[in-house]
Amino acid sequence: EFKQIVLAEDRLFAEAFTRHLLSYALGRALEPVDELSVAEIVERSKQDGYPLRLILQNIASSPAFLGN
Repeated sequence: EFKQIVLAEDRLFAEAFTRHLLSYALGRALEPVDELSVAEIVERSKQDGYPLRLILQNIASSPAFLGN
């Protein structure tokens, strides 16, 4: 049942998951300005249903993570 719920709300799950991973990667709590990064990462990761590998790659290549 949990899997069905996650699959039905895949974008919401991807957004929440990305927020947690980005916060961990940055070593700090996210700030309102980081929401743009989250939205961009999720948008670039939507192909094939938000695969974890692609989310991780997009976080690692994001300006927020690279310090730009």
